[in-house]
Amino acid sequence: MPLFDLQGFSPPIFRPSTGKRLPLIFSCFVTTIALPPTLCRTSGGGLSGVLLALLVGLGGLALPGHVVAQTAPIVSIERQQASVDAPVDVPIRVADFSNVGAISLIITYDPEALEFDEDAETRSLIADAPRENFSANVVEPGELRISWFDATGSSPINIDDGTLLTVTFHRYTGGESPVAFAEGCEISNIKAKPVGATFQDGQVVRRP
Repeated sequence: MPLFDLQGFSPPIFRPSTGKRLPLIFSCFVTTIALPPTLCRTSGGGLSGVLLALLVGLGGLALPGHVVAQTAPIVSIERQQASVDAPVDVPIRVADFSNVGAISLIITYDPEALEFDEDAETRSLIADAPRENFSANVVEPGELRISWFDATGSSPINIDDGTLLTVTFHRYTGGESPVAFAEGCEISNIKAKPVGATFQDGQVVRRP
C-alpha cells in the first residue's frame, strides 16, 4: 500500500466534468496518510472522489470560489435584578468564541443607578476572566473599558458557550440602567484581525 504524503505536496489538479482545470488549495497540512492506489487517483490522473472527499472532510482543502463560513462570535449581557444599596454582578456571556487573540470592550451604564468605588482597580471591577492579563478601568462615570490581548501569539481564548467574565458594580442605587456595548467594541482573532462580532446589550433592574 503506497503512502500519500500531503506534507510539502504541490497542489494537484482536479478535472471536473466541464473539463476545466482548477487548482486545489490546501489550507493546512496533515501527516502521511496511507491509501490504496485506486483511492488516490482516477484513470485520467486526477484526484479520485474518495480522496477529494477525505481532504475536504479534514478541513484541509478548499476549492476556488467556495468559502467555508465561520460563525461570528456573540457577546451579550443579560438582564440582571439587584437589591438597592448592594453590589450586583453582571456576567458577560459569549458564544462561538473561537481563536480569539484580542478583546476590546466599552461598556456604558447609568452612573445614577450603578456605581463603582473611586479609583477601583481591575481585580475589583471584573472577576473570573480566563486570563490574568485582562485590564479594566473606569474612564469616567458611566463608561467601563475592558481589554486583553494574547501577548504570546499562541494562546487564544476558546469558549463555545459560556461566561467570559463578570463585571461587579459596587452599588446599585435603584431604578433601571442599561448595561450596553458602545461603538468601538472589537473582537480580534489570533492574527489581530477583527472578526465582526455581534454585541447584545442588557440592563439592571430593581429586584421585586
